[in-house]
Amino acid sequence: MADNNIEEIIKASEGRLVVLITGVKESLEREMTVRFDQIDARFEAQAARLERQAGLIQTGSRDIAKTHIWSDKMDSIIEGILRRLEKLEQAQGGENK
Repeated sequence: MADNNIEEIIKASEGRLVVLITGVKESLEREMTVRFDQIDARFEAQAARLERQAGLIQTGSRDIAKTHIWSDKMDSIIEGILRRLEKLEQAQGGENK
């Protein structure tokens, strides 16, 4: 009879332990799901920021390249104007003498 009583106590304890472990597992799963959702949201926000920054960098790079091309063209135009001006000054200087 004492052995049956001990077995019943052990089985009852085993059942409570299974319920407790199952409850802890389910609680942990819920908590992990919430935390992973929060992490996913943060990663999505970070990805959006990085995409905006990449767009700004690409736009800036294109603008700098366009400015460089424009600057080279302007340098050529100014150089041509200065050559023409120098020729005119030389021609006028020869006439005035």
